[in-house]
Amino acid sequence: MPEIVQCKICSKPFQSVGTKMCYKCMNEVDEAFVRIRDFLYENPEKSTIEEICEGTDTPKKIVIHLIHENRLSTSDSNYGSSVCQYCRRPISSGIMCDKCRKNLSDTLLNSIPKQQKPLSGRVDKTKMHIEPKKRREN
Repeated sequence: MPEIVQCKICSKPFQSVGTKMCYKCMNEVDEAFVRIRDFLYENPEKSTIEEICEGTDTPKKIVIHLIHENRLSTSDSNYGSSVCQYCRRPISSGIMCDKCRKNLSDTLLNSIPKQQKPLSGRVDKTKMHIEPKKRREN
């Protein structure tokens, strides 16, 4: 059943079936991505957020969203909004720097319990218990 959530672009409530953006904003983000992609192909030297926003008439919030979703990266190392959510260092795409991503991955791998090896057919005879046979009465 769809739940009511707030769109992370326009902040309006909408019925969601798993997405965090309303249909209108989703279309706007996809159209903006195409405009930005074409702009960057034509102007490869202009890749800061401000230059992209100005050259494509795209709101900064949408450009930053595309960066966080790894659909876009920028050469601007001081654009402020896209910093690692853990160590606060500037990043060019995503939400986490490579160092923090590796640390998180290592932590998760180390938290998985180690599997015990099977006894490979060996039985601990000290713990075995055999019930004596009961006699049958006729």
